[in-house]
Amino acid sequence: MKTESKIILGSVGLGLFLWISDALLDYFIFYEGTFTGLLITDIPSHELYIRLLIMVCFAVFGIICSLLVANQKKIEQKLASSLSFQQQLLDTI
Repeated sequence: MKTESKIILGSVGLGLFLWISDALLDYFIFYEGTFTGLLITDIPSHELYIRLLIMVCFAVFGIICSLLVANQKKIEQKLASSLSFQQQLLDTI
């Protein structure tokens, strides 16, 4: 699996972890009902909005980080080829 895919999956996994943590916090402190209800079926509308916002933010963060990593790899390859070319020129001289 490519590094970029791992970064995106990791950020979505962190978003899901926060989704579950928020449901657990709601279950213990703020709302009455079952944990599974607050996790999946009986989510208050404002909680659903916040959880989806968190998930989208983590997904966008993962995509941006994966693009940065891919860009960095391209730059490192260009730098390596440039250094190789410079070394060839020096050897020729």
